[in-house]
Amino acid sequence: MRRYFAFGANLSPRALAQRLGSPPGPGPSLAAALQDWELRFDVQGYWPQVEGAFASAAPRKGERIYGVVHMLSEEQLHVLDGLEGVPEGQNLRVEGGRLRDLNGSELPGEGCTFYTCGPSMRLPEGVEARPSARYLEMLESAAVDAGLPPAWAESFAERRRQLPRCPSLPRQALVDELPGGAAAISFASPTLPDQALTSLCGLVFVCEQAREVALAVLRRGARPWRGEKLPEALTEARHLWGSDRVEEILSCWLAQFRALFGPPVGLLAEDWEVSATPHRLPL
Repeated sequence: MRRYFAFGANLSPRALAQRLGSPPGPGPSLAAALQDWELRFDVQGYWPQVEGAFASAAPRKGERIYGVVHMLSEEQLHVLDGLEGVPEGQNLRVEGGRLRDLNGSELPGEGCTFYTCGPSMRLPEGVEARPSARYLEMLESAAVDAGLPPAWAESFAERRRQLPRCPSLPRQALVDELPGGAAAISFASPTLPDQALTSLCGLVFVCEQAREVALAVLRRGARPWRGEKLPEALTEARHLWGSDRVEEILSCWLAQFRALFGPPVGLLAEDWEVSATPHRLPL
C-alpha cells in the first residue's frame, strides 16, 4: 500500500471510491499538510463558464497544502494515473512528498505520492482561472468532513461567494433560434458531412466530435462527496435529484454550448433522452 495525498477532487473518500471503483484503505484517511508546496487554481478548465479551473500544486518553500492521506494499492494508483491523465501528460505523479500532521509533527515513513499538472496544462506564472461553484463546494465540504483547519475550508467558501452567477439558457430559447425548416440530424448519417457535430438536449451544434452529452453533463453535476451516485439515465437523475435541479444543470450547460459553438444548427433525429450516454468527458 502507498500513501496518496489528495488535495483536490479526491479529498473525499466517497468521491475517490466512486472514481476508483473501490474504497481506499485499509484504515481511515488522515488529515495532513504537504510541506513546501502551495495550492493554485492555475489549470484552465475545458468549459470556462461551467468548470473554469481546477486545483494544482506548485513548489514553494515554506508553504503548505492541507489535504487527506489515503492508502492506495499499486493497482488503484495505476487506475488513478489514467483518471488523472498521466499517460497523456495532463498531470504528473510526484513521489516523496513531505507530510506533517495538523499539529505540525512530521509523519514518519518514506513520504507520499500526489499529482500536479503537467507543464502543458498549467497557466502562465501568476495567472489563475476561476473554479466553479460546484468544484469549490466539493473542496469546502471535503475539507470540513476531513477536519482540516477551518480557515482552509473557509477560503473555498469565500471564493464561492465571490463568483458571479453562472449563465443559463432554457432549451426552448435555443429551439426558437433554429432556422426555419431546420432538418432533423442523425449522427449515423449526418446531413452536414463536412462538419463535426455535437449535441446537448437534442440540439445539434457544430463542434469537434459527434456525441450526445446530456447525461454526461448531469453526471458532472453529481455530488459524490455527499454520497450521491452517478445517474445512469436522465430518468434516474430526475428521480434522484428532482426535475428542477436537472433542468438547472442542463440550462447552465446549454448557455456554455451557445457561447462556445454559436446557435444550434438542427435537432437530433433520435430521442435525445434515450440516446444520451454516460461516456467520460475530459473535464
